[in-house]
Amino acid sequence: MKFYRDLVTSPEAGTPTAKYHFHQWSPASIKFFWDVFTENPFTRRQFYPLVYWEDLLAWAVPRMARVPAAIADIGCGSGNLVECLRRVYRNESVYGVDLSEHSLHIARQRFRDDKGIQFQTGSLDQLPFDDVSLDLVTCTEVLEHTFPETFDRSFAEVRRVLRPGGYYLASVPFDETPAFVCCPECGSVFTPYQHMVFEITHERVSDLLSKNGLELVAFYQSMDRSEPANAAKRVLKPLVMKWLPDLAIRIFPKHGVSGFLARATPKPLSRDGGATTPR
Repeated sequence: MKFYRDLVTSPEAGTPTAKYHFHQWSPASIKFFWDVFTENPFTRRQFYPLVYWEDLLAWAVPRMARVPAAIADIGCGSGNLVECLRRVYRNESVYGVDLSEHSLHIARQRFRDDKGIQFQTGSLDQLPFDDVSLDLVTCTEVLEHTFPETFDRSFAEVRRVLRPGGYYLASVPFDETPAFVCCPECGSVFTPYQHMVFEITHERVSDLLSKNGLELVAFYQSMDRSEPANAAKRVLKPLVMKWLPDLAIRIFPKHGVSGFLARATPKPLSRDGGATTPR
């Protein structure tokens, strides 16, 4: 797994001058970034449209063998995926977890009339749930914003809170080409939106799932819903998407919007690494 700090500062990266340096994110600066991002009405509009989360759930729900009674969305932000989950699971308990209190305040106001939805502060590697207490954990547009070590630890933590046979649904931008921007004033080189600080591959995710008691059900690839410039494609694309969705995903993939669905194996792990007894 490549850490993009090393990629930018390697000799192969070219001829960097002393003025330029890779911006070193910290947990505090990440939290500050997302607090600001969520508070600003303009930046909130930069989130993916709800239709991409609706597509993800439409793909995942038929692949799950049971209806989850307790669901947690990790990195819920202001609650976009929570809204989509509630449309599918109308009577189940849904929990939203996020590092940002600003985001959670907006989410609590948004769902204040729904007593079946609750929000808590927490992180990917320190989830605020008991062992084997959840049936479905979702995590979308979050994993690529973490550090490699947090990314790795999160798989064990998700498995800890899942009941045997429960599901883990996540989006990650597989094999995405990194993009960097540079501040001309301070010389910081960074990825936009505190995004993609390391490379994520299918092989790495498969390995982490296997090592942490999670069985891969399937990898996910979203389709691109943007309108083509070509008139003929504008007519044909909606028809293909409606009647031949599997073909549409191959013809019109939405690069960077991909993910996986995994199922918890029978032996859950506690936070200290030991086996637990299912409740």
